This record gives sequence, structure tokens and C-alpha cells, in this order.
Amino acid sequence: SFVASGTFSRVFLVHPETAKTRRWKEKSHDAQRYAAKVMRENDSYIQYTSDARKEGDILKRLEASQIAQGKEVLTMRCFDSFAVVDEVGEPYWCLVLEWLG
Repeated sequence: SFVASGTFSRVFLVHPETAKTRRWKEKSHDAQRYAAKVMRENDSYIQYTSDARKEGDILKRLEASQIAQGKEVLTMRCFDSFAVVDEVGEPYWCLVLEWLG
């Protein structure tokens, strides 16, 4: 579901795909939640620029560095990033981030 939009991205609340369950079983309300940040791979607006791949890589490196030093991870975690295409064929980049809500 849609959460927010900004200059360079749109953010959606997403859940991992789950195996199909029998229709009488209730879905778990405690399922893991993620923020999917969808943006152009590279973009600019006035003096600002964005690079989706670089953003994901920086978040992953920061997390790895904190873990390597035995410290608590204090930055948003980036679990995955990949190319996506919308319904008219426009390319975008998706970062799957830790949900902090």
C-alpha cells in the first residue's frame, strides 16, 4: 500500500510473499513488513541528485561496518535492491528497506 512520496521516490508498505494457505486459516497479523522505495536509478532536481543503486550500497556498507565493529545497527537496513519496470515500460529501481513504522 502507498505510504508517501518525495522529490525522487514513492514509498510503499510491502510484505514478503507467503505460501498459499487454506482458505479457513487466518493470515498472520505479525508478518514482516518492509518499505519499498521506488525511484529512478539516477535523477536530478535543481541542485539535488539521487542514485538509487548508490543509496542501497551505502546503506548495506554502513550496516556491515557497524556489525563488524560489534556495534548496534543504527542505520536503516537495505535488504535488497533491483530493477523494476512500470506498466508503460519506464525503468525504475526498488530498494527494499527496513520498515520503521
